[in-house]
Amino acid sequence: MLMNVPKTLNLFAILLVSLLLLLAYGEASTDDLTAARPCRKLKFTAQPEPAIALSWITPMRSDDKKKLDLWCDTVGPALLRSPQEPGPSREGRIIVVNWNVHLGNGNVLELIDELTADERKAGRAEPHFVFLLQEAFRRGIDVPSEIRSDASVPGRIPSSADDIEALARKLDWWMFYVPSMRNGKQSGAAAEDRGNAILSSLPLEGLEAIELPFLVQRRVAVTATIHDRDRAHRFRVTTVHLDTRAPLSQGFIIGVSAARNRQAKWVAEAVAGPPSEGLSLIVGGDLNSFWGAFESSVDTLVKVAPQVDCGGKATHKLGFTLDHMFARFSSLLAPVSCRRPDNRFGSDHYPLILSLTPA
Repeated sequence: MLMNVPKTLNLFAILLVSLLLLLAYGEASTDDLTAARPCRKLKFTAQPEPAIALSWITPMRSDDKKKLDLWCDTVGPALLRSPQEPGPSREGRIIVVNWNVHLGNGNVLELIDELTADERKAGRAEPHFVFLLQEAFRRGIDVPSEIRSDASVPGRIPSSADDIEALARKLDWWMFYVPSMRNGKQSGAAAEDRGNAILSSLPLEGLEAIELPFLVQRRVAVTATIHDRDRAHRFRVTTVHLDTRAPLSQGFIIGVSAARNRQAKWVAEAVAGPPSEGLSLIVGGDLNSFWGAFESSVDTLVKVAPQVDCGGKATHKLGFTLDHMFARFSSLLAPVSCRRPDNRFGSDHYPLILSLTPA
């Protein structure tokens, strides 16, 4: 019996060290969390329901998980909408727009009309569109009315615009929306949440929600595969919105670049994984990169996909360059140009417009 003591102790030591390392450093992804909380479910907003599931990638460090769960319980489920009618066959370019729409105040319909008119004037065929949106919002009874007293609820950013579901219904496009946080404390039909969305005239599949490590607010990046069925081609897109500041314990303003970089690393690891192999990848987001060249989050995402040159102009009305696009192209998809227009179309951010030519 005494001969087995060292082996038992060694096994115990290995398990103990593994547990300590996990608590100190480990972050793992899991889909098991989706079963417990309505906020991590996927709701279909149109019939018939497509055979599409939603995968979650969530940090499992205990300090992250507790806060993410608490914030998650204040919002409604993710939304997926598919068109009621088959979309028209379009042989033109694919235009990918990265844009913080400031709670729907950015006029997406006006921008679509202008970009479509530009393509027609240039003698090109009707384009397809893929919008990578930050600060989209949803209004209605799907957002919980009851909020726990210890739950943090951000103040409401006012908007009288259509919410993301109503916008997708007007366009009769595909839409995938995942709320990050609540938008104020309204209840009932007036309750709102806000987050990231992909709005596309092309079909969506391969849906992923990437909950970011918790800093000050819950943030969820959104990923999907775009399926250009007419040209038998697929590519991956991700939209992300990083925190504006760090917690007081991490330096508030001084430490925010390093704190945001933790979120960027989590996104980079998620989008660089097996689902994206062999496919073009486009990442767009509001990185809140106030520190410019000192923002390590930009450098982190560049390691996954090169940064797209959209002209180098400021992307926020106050003169900051907060918004960025990163892309890695396969031989089936080629970039033509990226630009920042001079019109914000009602938002406090300028859109970044990337034009692509499928092979």
